Amino acid sequence: MDKNKQILIAGDVILDRFVIGSINKLSPEAPVPILNCLSRKDLLGGASNVAYNIKNVDGNPYLVGAIGEDESGKKISELLNQNNINNFLVYSKRQTTTKTRYCHQIQQVLRVDYEDIDPIEEKTENKILEFTNNINPDLILISDYNKGTLTPKIFAALKNKNINIISNIKPYNIQYVQHTFAIIINNKEYEQISYMYKTYSPQELREILDVDNLIVTKGSSGFSWSNNENTFEFAAEKTHFVSSVGAGDTFSAFFALGIVNNQEVIDSLLLANKAAGISVSKHGTSGVERNEIFNE
Repeated sequence: MDKNKQILIAGDVILDRFVIGSINKLSPEAPVPILNCLSRKDLLGGASNVAYNIKNVDGNPYLVGAIGEDESGKKISELLNQNNINNFLVYSKRQTTTKTRYCHQIQQVLRVDYEDIDPIEEKTENKILEFTNNINPDLILISDYNKGTLTPKIFAALKNKNINIISNIKPYNIQYVQHTFAIIINNKEYEQISYMYKTYSPQELREILDVDNLIVTKGSSGFSWSNNENTFEFAAEKTHFVSSVGAGDTFSAFFALGIVNNQEVIDSLLLANKAAGISVSKHGTSGVERNEIFNE
């Protein structure tokens, strides 16, 4: 692992909150269960979870994005500082995206989202553009949750740096990451994008998008990889499944780690697949430990 190789992570920063308790009875007020809260934990989510995964195995992430001037934004800043993650987060007038998951032990029973998905205001955008134009990373990893942080101007600025870009992208923004190194989407997103472009061939879609590598993650069914030769199918790692929360972030983080350290694409994908398998065996957005993933 080359600690000097910097990965710029640009995208939507999210706070993942878990309220954990037990359900033993129904409410007399309505036919709903009562969750007796026992604990609460806050974790880095979205683009900040990607950065955390990279930092947790001694990588060199630099996170850029926006947060609100609110309790969730302060918590994200605190968690980033606790984990020594370099970041440039601009305060926005919008609230920080917060996903609160209510769990009976480890079983999620409800999720409540607090968010504002309007595009960031111009002042915030300009600060991110100024920072982006003055940083020279070795690789760019876009973590898009369609929450308004990534604007057309920011996408353009990232592409203008002329270095490899890996995008974990939502269908709404797919047009902004064409002509890049790699796109990672899940199976549902693949179906939506295929419908948009009137094709159901991953190889044909890769050619339309003009990307070197199109990766489609499929949960327990593994993933597919399309390059300029063919489309290849891979099985998921065998593991004890607990939660899929954050697994996509983990996959993209470790794929980027492999690529920035000059591994072949296939080896980077296998590393990402292994890491995602470890991630889903844990509760919540839990990072993969170095001794779990690397044979040292």
